[in-house]
Amino acid sequence: MEIKEDLDIVSKKQEIIKFFGEYLEFGSFPGVVISDTNYQKITILQQYFEDVFEKDIADRYQIRRKDKLTTLSKFYLTNISNSITFRKIEKFLKIPFLTIEKFSEYIQLAYLFF
Repeated sequence: MEIKEDLDIVSKKQEIIKFFGEYLEFGSFPGVVISDTNYQKITILQQYFEDVFEKDIADRYQIRRKDKLTTLSKFYLTNISNSITFRKIEKFLKIPFLTIEKFSEYIQLAYLFF
């Protein structure tokens, strides 16, 4: 989309809103942006997540219990807008507090979640 003057913003308002919605939903990774379908975008994003998970966290920190790391990551993904503490996570997921603390630090250092 090319916007040369202020009137272009008004005339292309719906298209701008559509693109902004896609940006909020899928982000701005180049491979995702140029993909044609939502299915392709989701597939690429899932692969990025798995790559970061495996290479930047599990392999780097030699994590043996990947299932616990996966569970914690999924918990964070499904509780994005909730205020949570490590103690609440410990009770809910039945994962030791120190493991949650350590894994959460690894996840943050990999820029997966904050």
